[in-house]
Amino acid sequence: MIKIKLLSDNNNLRSLSTNNGSISFNKNNTNYSLNVESNVSSINISAEKEDGRASFVNGAGPRTVNLNYGKNAIDVKVRAENQGVRTYVVNVNRKDDRSTNNNLKSLSLSSGTIVFNKDTLEYNITVNYDV
Repeated sequence: MIKIKLLSDNNNLRSLSTNNGSISFNKNNTNYSLNVESNVSSINISAEKEDGRASFVNGAGPRTVNLNYGKNAIDVKVRAENQGVRTYVVNVNRKDDRSTNNNLKSLSLSSGTIVFNKDTLEYNITVNYDV
């Protein structure tokens, strides 16, 4: 008698969610987008496998991911029993409202005068030799 075991090819998720924002999950959709405010420095991703014989490639959920400003791509990979891998991606866009002002407020000399303008990047200064 020969026994043949068929390995499952099910690498789908049953659910995918975050602690900050809502994902309209569909197991056939592997890409999701989420916008968060600038004060959100990390996000929790929770996922549940559809097949108990499958495994998570990057660790079982929930997991906490630190966020950079701007786009953050978070992968959730599911490996089926037959080793086929499906990758779900949650693209989290962290708003960046930090100031971009890198102008000097003032510029002065210890001796002499300078006419400061925040848009002037280079000055020619003549100093006395005894200064």
